[in-house]
Amino acid sequence: MDKISIIIPVYNVENFLEKCLDSVINQTYKNLEIICVNDGSKDNSLKILNEYAKKDERICVVNKKNGGLSSARNAGLDIASGKYCYFLDSDDWIELNTIELLVEKMTTNDVDVVVHGIKNICYDEQSRQIVQDCENWLNSFNKEQGVFFVPLEINEKIPCVAWNKLYKMEIINKYNCRFPEGLINEDEAFIWTYMIHCDKYYYLDLLLYNYLRRSDSIMGKKDTTIKVLDILKIQEIIYQTVFINNKIDMYKEVLTKNYIVQLNHLFSYLPKKFEKQALNLIKKYMTEINSDDRIRETYNRLKIQRRKEMFEKLFSIKKIDAKDGKIYKVITILGIRLKFRSKYKELQNLVYKNSQDICVVGMRHVSNVKFLGKQTVNQELFYHYYLDLNSRYNNFQVDINTFRGKGVCAESSWKNFNYIFPDLKMYNFENDDKLYDYYFLWGSKYYENNYSIAQRAMFYNKPLYILEDGFLKSIDTWVNENAPQRYRDGVSFTVDNIVPYYDARFASHMELMLNDKELVITDEQKQRARKCIDKIIETHLTKYNHQPIFEPKIGREGVKKVLVVDQSYGDMSIAKGLADENTFKEMLECAIKENPDADIIVKTHPDTMAGAGGYYKGLKAHDNIYTQTEPINPISLIKYVDKVYVCTTQFGFEALMCGKEVHVFGMPFYAGWGLTHDRQKCERRTNTRTLEEVFYIAYIMYTYYVNPDKQCRCEIEEAMDYLLKLREEYLNE
Repeated sequence: MDKISIIIPVYNVENFLEKCLDSVINQTYKNLEIICVNDGSKDNSLKILNEYAKKDERICVVNKKNGGLSSARNAGLDIASGKYCYFLDSDDWIELNTIELLVEKMTTNDVDVVVHGIKNICYDEQSRQIVQDCENWLNSFNKEQGVFFVPLEINEKIPCVAWNKLYKMEIINKYNCRFPEGLINEDEAFIWTYMIHCDKYYYLDLLLYNYLRRSDSIMGKKDTTIKVLDILKIQEIIYQTVFINNKIDMYKEVLTKNYIVQLNHLFSYLPKKFEKQALNLIKKYMTEINSDDRIRETYNRLKIQRRKEMFEKLFSIKKIDAKDGKIYKVITILGIRLKFRSKYKELQNLVYKNSQDICVVGMRHVSNVKFLGKQTVNQELFYHYYLDLNSRYNNFQVDINTFRGKGVCAESSWKNFNYIFPDLKMYNFENDDKLYDYYFLWGSKYYENNYSIAQRAMFYNKPLYILEDGFLKSIDTWVNENAPQRYRDGVSFTVDNIVPYYDARFASHMELMLNDKELVITDEQKQRARKCIDKIIETHLTKYNHQPIFEPKIGREGVKKVLVVDQSYGDMSIAKGLADENTFKEMLECAIKENPDADIIVKTHPDTMAGAGGYYKGLKAHDNIYTQTEPINPISLIKYVDKVYVCTTQFGFEALMCGKEVHVFGMPFYAGWGLTHDRQKCERRTNTRTLEEVFYIAYIMYTYYVNPDKQCRCEIEEAMDYLLKLREEYLNE
């Protein structure tokens, strides 16, 4: 008769422990090793254990400091000497013939694990009575009894709980199956580690385990602490375990489905204060572990759904009344009833134009007018607000001297940007109700704050300016929240009062300058541009400067190299640069077709590695296709290749500076001037420019630079020296 190790973790269960122990010591199967691990109980649990141990020599009591359920189970596994192992929680109990039935099924059917049914038992704390519950949810995993091959759908056909299974200690020890300590939902990680090494299991359709559901147990509580995020951490552990054991091709589909299930479960009760940490963990999973589009779609849907739910709790339109010929709208915001009259209607007609489906999402105050944002506003309508508002072509540059001594609406957190206006009072739009002379947007993407700023500028007929990062921005990327702020702060900025420079749908100030045949760049200016270009190439300065500088070794030796550059998924420069997902697909196909004898190197965008997505994220190396996912300075990689294929990225212009042949599939600022092989044509761009001319207009005339050490504006040469100094500090650190 084989020895069976039964492991019982114990913590503060004096009211239930005796029933649990009685169900074990009275088993019809007698060759048992009963390991009871007291995990620092503060009640009489240890006393009860010791009393039972005196009566039954099969009971081994392990007394340890409190370390949690996983720690207690692992302590039991460390000393277990049986051929088979069974877990039993100390507030549950099993039927008296459970072990005998399980061992018989294990041995006669030659399987790796036996799974059986479970009864749900509810405990009424007020009456202190146990009441059987007919909802046996865990019994729905299997519909029939017998031998089955281990399914790919582990979570669907084999429940991920430690109890209700008889295990082989041989498999547990060989593959070091343990419970991750310090995390909840630990059962899932253990089950996956064990089951991926099994061939067959037996399902016994008998309700042998009595699972007590009580509100003060771990499973009975709805966790409102940061431990709720363990759901995501466990999924990462499972994926890595499957990957390490070379089972990823077999189980990736079910892992993806399981992660989506866990996301839906988590978002159903995730406390808002942990939302940011949860989103960071999800982004990491999507970019570094499993880039399946279904996960991204679920993630985006849940974010939108959650914001909608939060909005509905805070804002509601109660009714619309007509009184004295005037229109009234009664809106409740944070429990406060607000009434809007005809001025609101006039503003609605002015701002929303042909828009419908008005939805209140925020409120701004200006004099007696209430400004209401609109979550469902069409992106194009929002975009035309500032197109219609601003002049098309007044001077070549936005003259910042115009702002001198005037109030400006801007985010106070844009510290380095503020250095451009040293004698100008800056206001934080969120906390201010002043009427300003000028208004600023960061980028052209629609979100509530940008929309509110555009509304106010339009209502008061004030100039509106669009800010963007410059081409020599910072050391690290903005998405890397682990990097100190000084390494992520930008030192170069562009200001445009038409559209951002990357929007090829309309002519920005940069495009107007490049296209103006009367704007002549002098020989002296060209020489200055050439010196800056040479310094950029020599020192490998680029937009982000945290990546290592080295000569890569990719592909076959002595074979021409063609570089295809990926970009951050959903970046505004892509849609506005006349490109989409199909453009990236076409670009890669063309690179392969047009260069059959070359090595094709696909480069991941640095934002992708830091936490965002990419259009080639799921691409795997094959044939003559190679992926460059490890960090590398862009100019180091450009120097290594012979030809470059880009969509809208700045990478293409840096390739031009390096003297490479550049094929462009979108419409970035440097395309259309005779320097690149363009797959699209912009009819507006009729001028021809040299590399030095484009550089001087884009990098020197159009871009503003600051020196954070001096807290003031500076020229491009000084900004480059600052970045080089900061990069050296960053690398040393």
